[in-house]
Amino acid sequence: MCDAVAMWLGACALWFRDKYILLLITLIAAVAIAVATFAKAPENVFMSTWAPRVTVIAAILAAVSAAIDKFADRHAKKLEARSTEAERKAGARAVIRLMAFLDYMEKVSRSTPGAARQQMPAVRLAAAELASQIPSAPDVRASFYPLTKDASGNYQMTEPVSRGRPEDATTEFRAADHPTHSIWRELTTPAKNCEIRDARTPVPDLDWGSKPYKTFVTVPVRVGNAVFGMLTANALKVGDLTELDRVSLIVAARMLALAEAAAAGDELKTRNDVTTLKSLGPGTIEGAS
Repeated sequence: MCDAVAMWLGACALWFRDKYILLLITLIAAVAIAVATFAKAPENVFMSTWAPRVTVIAAILAAVSAAIDKFADRHAKKLEARSTEAERKAGARAVIRLMAFLDYMEKVSRSTPGAARQQMPAVRLAAAELASQIPSAPDVRASFYPLTKDASGNYQMTEPVSRGRPEDATTEFRAADHPTHSIWRELTTPAKNCEIRDARTPVPDLDWGSKPYKTFVTVPVRVGNAVFGMLTANALKVGDLTELDRVSLIVAARMLALAEAAAAGDELKTRNDVTTLKSLGPGTIEGAS
């Protein structure tokens, strides 16, 4: 209870400082003291009477303002320490989960192509589960969109595998219907260049107002010129996804790509998805729901 009250008071103190209210009080107090000191001249009877009172009140206000500022500083340091500790724990959890996933992917990659293909549904599900669990934010949803071709040979990403929030991903990407969608070019970008996007910035081919989430990061799952799909995670609030989440998702996507490559077998040598995808939609990044 006491800690909760202290946190509330600290938050109030930070608000007063961030809004420059404490600085304003200090300046007003300083001006009041200066005016009161000047007004002590004998010819100004009224001000001479009130000058001592003004000086005392201004001094008290200045002292209280300084005390609140000090309290705000302590609270800010406490929040920073807690944030650092939380990030350390989140990093440790991410490493443990990634190591477990790596062990799984290592076993799959050592399998024959036929055996690896049989395991891919479970592997993709595990990748989506991992991507949804790494972020510390609540209500994260992660999905793996496999890249396939329709009967006419057009690229498509349908039937995503999702984990996290109860609702499933519903967006489907079909080059036959939208050959210039920015998602196709994005699948060819290096994973390290993937960024966290949020509702503060417009994203091509994405209407933020129609989505329940307000931030997302997407990483292509690829090995060389072969593209197997994309691994994406989204969250409900701006700022919910961190740099640790982004890097962890990149690592998970890379592990998944190695398993996909093992399942592809000799087909991997002849695939050149990157060249074909680059000839499709120009643009930057997608809006997978």
